[in-house]
Amino acid sequence: MFDNYGPPAIKVGRLSIWIHSRQFPDATDYWDGNWLNSTVLCTSPNSNAWCSGSIIHLGELFGWHEQLLAMQASLKGAAALNCMEPHLNVLMEMDRTGHIRTQVTIVGDDYVERHEFQFELDQSYLPPLISELEKILAAYPIKEKAR
Repeated sequence: MFDNYGPPAIKVGRLSIWIHSRQFPDATDYWDGNWLNSTVLCTSPNSNAWCSGSIIHLGELFGWHEQLLAMQASLKGAAALNCMEPHLNVLMEMDRTGHIRTQVTIVGDDYVERHEFQFELDQSYLPPLISELEKILAAYPIKEKAR
């Protein structure tokens, strides 16, 4: 199924995110105009979980990007993709040695299942992730500002 999507827009560790389109391409306001149709997949050696739909808002990706830039500059702290919709959350916390504990939570579309994945990354994952987010934000500029 995922082979049909091509390469993911975001690939960090075991997490892959494909961005398909805007949910409401003709909307011009901040809230409706910035939802993205996306597919998310997280894997482990023994399982995988995925969800799909208009589950990511561009404002959330922008916030995650800003936090990742701060983490890269200071080599400490945390960066989170806190989605308003409950289907995806990502928390990345850097320890004093430059290792990044990453926790991904995926909630199925019917809300009766919840999957949590934890994996370790290091600071070398930050530049490609930041670059991937910048490409998405360039391809899908944020419409209007939040009020």
